Amino acid sequence: MPRGVKNTETEVKEKEVFVDVENKNDLFTQMMEQMKQMQAQIEALQKQKTRAEELIKALKSNKQHDEDLEELKLDDDITVISQCVGGLTLSTDGKGEGMVYRFSHFGEIQDIPWGDLKDICRNMKSLAQKGAFYIANEKAVEKAKLKTYYNRMLSNEDILHLFEKDANTIVELYKLANDFQKETIIDLVANKKMKGEQVDGGVLYALSDLSGKKLMDM
Repeated sequence: MPRGVKNTETEVKEKEVFVDVENKNDLFTQMMEQMKQMQAQIEALQKQKTRAEELIKALKSNKQHDEDLEELKLDDDITVISQCVGGLTLSTDGKGEGMVYRFSHFGEIQDIPWGDLKDICRNMKSLAQKGAFYIANEKAVEKAKLKTYYNRMLSNEDILHLFEKDANTIVELYKLANDFQKETIIDLVANKKMKGEQVDGGVLYALSDLSGKKLMDM
């Protein structure tokens, strides 16, 4: 066979091998790309599944929460405590109309049916939100949409037992109180002074400075 022919056949075979390898490389690259895409799709589906599971869990939790709150019946008695120094009048229709509940002094406790209390909270919203009366029932607080406000105010126990605490604690509680409770604390201190009862001098000085009231002169 002529040398030129042999070389041509060899070159053709080498080209075929090269093309075959090149084709295999392209196929491998395509397969790798497809695998990456599949992996990305799998990860996306997994994230969707996780979000769906979290949503289902949250919905179940909210449903259970709502069911718990619905256990409150209109004739259930709810404990309500006056946080006003002096008298407090609550009424279901507001402005003293409807069913009326009167508290004569700070810390007085009355049981009010949830149906009436719900109307009081709706028609005397400002007093409910600032804590002029304290609802000692967590479900009722949530149903009346007052939880956010209660998170920002001192508890009834803190106010009722204020003077059983040391001077520093009293001052810190005053700083944490909302505006209405600050006024209540000042009124409680003033009442003690006017009755001739002992009030810590450090408390008087600090609260006078914080409130702008001349408690030391009372």
